[in-house]
Amino acid sequence: MRKPKGGTLKHFDYPVGFVFIGLVLVCFMAGYFVGVDDISGFFKSLFSSLFASYVFLFLTVTLKEQADKRKIKKITSPMLERIINSYESSIHNSVLFPNPKCRPMPEVSSLSISDLEELIDFDLLNTELKGFRSYYPEFSVQPKTYIDQLIVDTTLPVDAALQDIKPYFYLLNHDIIDALTKIENSMYFKFSGSRLKHRSEFVFDKDIFIENYKNILELGKVINKVL
Repeated sequence: MRKPKGGTLKHFDYPVGFVFIGLVLVCFMAGYFVGVDDISGFFKSLFSSLFASYVFLFLTVTLKEQADKRKIKKITSPMLERIINSYESSIHNSVLFPNPKCRPMPEVSSLSISDLEELIDFDLLNTELKGFRSYYPEFSVQPKTYIDQLIVDTTLPVDAALQDIKPYFYLLNHDIIDALTKIENSMYFKFSGSRLKHRSEFVFDKDIFIENYKNILELGKVINKVL
């Protein structure tokens, strides 16, 4: 029995359908043998059996769906959060932190696209890193400037999270899969991500970075709506 988006059970598949018929027969026969002595009692028992079986099966399917949703959320939510957090933390560390105009530093999530575009200052981004830096030994890349770190943090960990979540695509909402696919197939990943991953080269284009950040924001909206 499949539950369509409308919220009512309208379509039967064979295994669950047979279970439903079995429940009806069991309930009906139990009522029949207890004592049905006329035709009105027969139909009363039949309809009572149908109603009781439908309610039982509906609750069973509903409870299973709710349990499945909780399992899906427990598995996939941390992976999805890794993608968004990687972008937000990288913008905080590489774009806002070296910029003296950003004091006190705002929350990245509160920035508009136009705000972010204005704050991307290549003179500051190209200065030497100070303090904490990410390092991914498996890719043999060592960021030396803030722009290097920005490229690393918005490609490698995001790509790793995308690969981790792919086996669970069949469990995810279609809109989430679309949002993830847009990120993976973005020009930013093909340009900056691919060059970094396969050649250990740092290349950056502001426009395609912003374009992919829009995809990240869209993913966040879809997650808040669906999960």
